[in-house]
Amino acid sequence: MTFVLFVILTVSALLLLPQVQTHLARRLSKYASDRLGVEVRIGRFTADPFGAIVLKDVYVGDLRQDTLFVIDMLKVTRPRINTSARFMRISALEVDHLRFALSRTEGDAYSNLTNLVNRISSDTSTSTTGDDWRIRCARLDLHDIHFSFHDAHYEPMRNAVDMDHVDLRDVHVVGTGLDVIGDSVTARLHQFTFLEQSGLRLKQLAGLVQVGPTGIRVGGMDLRTSGSTLQGDLELLTESWSDHNDFIDRVKLRVRLDSSVLEFADVAYFAPELQGIHLPIRLSGRVRGTIADLKGRDMRINFGERSYFRGNAELSGLPDIDNTFMLVDIADMRTDADDLSALPAPPFTTGGTVDLPPELTPLGPLRFSGNFTGFLRAFTAYGDLGTELGTLRTDLSYERDTITDLFRLSGRLGTPGFELGQLLGTSTLGGLTADLRVLVTGRTFANVKADLEGTI
Repeated sequence: MTFVLFVILTVSALLLLPQVQTHLARRLSKYASDRLGVEVRIGRFTADPFGAIVLKDVYVGDLRQDTLFVIDMLKVTRPRINTSARFMRISALEVDHLRFALSRTEGDAYSNLTNLVNRISSDTSTSTTGDDWRIRCARLDLHDIHFSFHDAHYEPMRNAVDMDHVDLRDVHVVGTGLDVIGDSVTARLHQFTFLEQSGLRLKQLAGLVQVGPTGIRVGGMDLRTSGSTLQGDLELLTESWSDHNDFIDRVKLRVRLDSSVLEFADVAYFAPELQGIHLPIRLSGRVRGTIADLKGRDMRINFGERSYFRGNAELSGLPDIDNTFMLVDIADMRTDADDLSALPAPPFTTGGTVDLPPELTPLGPLRFSGNFTGFLRAFTAYGDLGTELGTLRTDLSYERDTITDLFRLSGRLGTPGFELGQLLGTSTLGGLTADLRVLVTGRTFANVKADLEGTI
């Protein structure tokens, strides 16, 4: 036993000598280069008897003799490899200052990393097929990472997150329970931050994360950017990575949010049609579907200075708000013309806002419960509307011609008390009660033609 301990201590002491570390690094570099068929350089190699392997100043090229990755320091604690089962287990992984340059050049079916892995697989077996390698890591700490992926088959997009041209800087990852199978990754993230070349800055992401071609899932999410704070569960479901390039129509959302803030400027990084928008909203509830065909259940939304919504909604046609069809069940909604008129309208880069019917302004703060179906320029509203001029029970259809600017209001209207004269801008009429069938046409309520049938 004494002899074994002496050997361990002697070997450990030798591994601490710079001359021995340099010699081992050269031997390991030559072996890896010959084995992989690419250039590999290792500045220093150390291994202690307790299983920690440390590599410093590591360079690995790809099959085209370009850089695949460069690492200042890589520490792997207690690695265990089973080649027959294609399985690797690691107690801890620590990386400091990594430059990882993933790419796919014209004419290549796969990335430079996949091509290298396929090359290694073909050298070690008679077939390139088989189960994916599985890597498990109990703890990981990645600091000062620069990751990029560029696919030469596609033109890069400007000012948007482009999954074919990703460039992440200032990446810091702290997590546990990392599980990698092929191109799918699962981990419990405690900290994840980065700055993407589009300008999107992720200030924090924590939760149980699953990433793969079929989507991105985050359970128990705590996500923070410069403008948004989202808490709950998030799923971005896709059929392939390329679906993220058509985020509005092809990425399916499943979201459960608790007391969150969403800044639509962050969504614009994935949906270029929203570029220029600035619209923070406070929300909770469940959301399903794509941005273009979105459904919300048990939603609570606050926007603007005074606006509030509670209920369910289905929106088809976003982000073009003027041509978005809305089916909204409203348990309680409060807003006013000032908040509504401040909502951004496309194209958002011009800073324009929604063009509201001028008839809304005299009504003051609005309180509504019921149903709203249609567009901003043409809709049906059924329910109770409270205004500064009185309360209205409505079953009305409203439509405004965008060319002639004529509007048409028809349906049933009742009120236990309403100041119609103030709405029409005349002192001839005072307060009234009514149960009417109405047909009103004109350009403003001060100059209309109205057919009324009922009791006043």
